Amino acid sequence: MIWLFGAVGASALALLGGGVLARNRITALRQRVENARGQIDVQLVRRHALVPALVETVKGALAHERAALEALVAARGEAERMLHQEIERSVVAETNLELSLGTVMAAAQTAPELRAIASLEALQEELRSSENRIAFARQHYNDTAAQLNAAIAGFPGSLVAGGAAPATFWRAP
Repeated sequence: MIWLFGAVGASALALLGGGVLARNRITALRQRVENARGQIDVQLVRRHALVPALVETVKGALAHERAALEALVAARGEAERMLHQEIERSVVAETNLELSLGTVMAAAQTAPELRAIASLEALQEELRSSENRIAFARQHYNDTAAQLNAAIAGFPGSLVAGGAAPATFWRAP
């Protein structure tokens, strides 16, 4: 009979320990998701900082593209306002900024007077580098969010998650 109480006690202790470990893993993953989101924001701020220099460099040569330049400045402002908002809102603002950047960059490529400006080439390279860093940060965020979501949905995480909401993925609109 004593062995039965010992076995039940050991089983309860093992379940409790498993629950604590699962809860700690979920907490750690939640922190990793927040950190990964912060890394996306760091790269987005880097890209946002390049926009005024780009506008200044091309505005004289692209005076006929004034609407595109104004749209780019407006898209940057909106993206900066949405930087620390819900992911869905941030994604929409960043997508609009990417589209506006693409429009201005395409116009700059067709302007012969801009092709020889070294600072424009350097800015374009910085923007390409920023886009690559943003893509990597987004992928890392989504991978971490998937790990968290799996931990919350799996056993015993589903028992100890305490109603934790799954992480939202960073998806294009």
